[in-house]
Amino acid sequence: MSENWPITEEGILVIRKKHGVFDFKKLYKLGKIWAEENKYSWHEKLFTDKVSSLGHEIEVEWEFTKKFSAFVKFQIEVKVWILRMNPIKAGEKNLEKGEVEITIKSEMQMDYRMNWEKKAFLKLLRHIYIHYVKKRYFNKVAGALWIETYDLQDKIKEILEQFTR
Repeated sequence: MSENWPITEEGILVIRKKHGVFDFKKLYKLGKIWAEENKYSWHEKLFTDKVSSLGHEIEVEWEFTKKFSAFVKFQIEVKVWILRMNPIKAGEKNLEKGEVEITIKSEMQMDYRMNWEKKAFLKLLRHIYIHYVKKRYFNKVAGALWIETYDLQDKIKEILEQFTR
């Protein structure tokens, strides 16, 4: 198994908006646009839309991956839950109103190809390589992923009108 370093503080980032107005189409398009801008592979793992008398219940899961090197890969998972989503008219815009919860989990995977998994001695060498020989380098690389992860969080908050800057 590859060695994974969590990047997001507290393991996971959570963005919530209760009974708010937002642009679902813009939020949904953000995944692919952000992936292209930051050179990530984008995969939609799940999209469900259940309709009830209270409105739409939507669940979306995205996975962003980027190979940084032959040894390091970045992975960001985004999960979106929307409850009681109903269309509303705000001026000339067609928007949605509902409850939104978005989680972002980011990690850096080292030895993602599992080349050093074949023997216990190789695992020990991998551990020494990661935690002693190249620790400063991997901390710097993790910092780059941290910046990209929080940039994605900022873009989501802009769409939900929860400005952070």
